[in-house]
Amino acid sequence: MREQVNTVARIKLGVETMDANYERVAKAASTVGIDKWYLPCNAFLSKFAHPTSLLVVGVMHLMEFQRDLQVVLTAQGVIFARESVAVLSKMTLATPRTVARSNASS
Repeated sequence: MREQVNTVARIKLGVETMDANYERVAKAASTVGIDKWYLPCNAFLSKFAHPTSLLVVGVMHLMEFQRDLQVVLTAQGVIFARESVAVLSKMTLATPRTVARSNASS
């Protein structure tokens, strides 16, 4: 299976090997054509993942706009999840199937 994934990655995506150095996410987003969407979303969402933001997030319950922020972040999460499933489905469908062999007689 690993070799099949490597073959599909090389032929369809131009990736030499799955064992090579990791691709920067921004470059990967550009490669698959979602950089215009990824870059601003990453800039926004990263504000909630960095240590300096933890102080802000820690006192967010005091803000009157907490519910609005939760709605926005939840919507972004749903969009990211949907896009991830779509891309993974496309890659899975592009991977050649193998037939499992059984030594047991039917």
